[in-house]
Amino acid sequence: MLAIFGLVTLALGFACGGVLLATGFGFMAQASGLVLWLLFPTLIAVGYTLFVIGAQGPLIRSVSTASAALLLALAMAALVALVGRAIGLLPSVGAGAGPSASLWVVLILGVVLGPIALVVKRAPDRVD
Repeated sequence: MLAIFGLVTLALGFACGGVLLATGFGFMAQASGLVLWLLFPTLIAVGYTLFVIGAQGPLIRSVSTASAALLLALAMAALVALVGRAIGLLPSVGAGAGPSASLWVVLILGVVLGPIALVVKRAPDRVD
């Protein structure tokens, strides 16, 4: 039960990161406020922790790998958007441009939390 609750919480955290990313790309209106900035890392961390507490070894490794891949993919997409804005391939102001701060949030948190999930993946199985 705790593992399922953790997975749902983790999925909501990834959804918050996706909205932050979409806002930064300009696909969504200014929907990313402070609430999403706080919910993105909090839901990821809490959901992942609850999942690890309630799940078994092989499943923990699978979800850790998937979480790390998703976090690093979000970070890479944010990096592509920031570089695209810097070199002029994407609009940085005006129509279609969202705030770059949300891209920075996704980039930094994805680069920090993604490798943490990979470290947990390599942790030995817990003994019950």
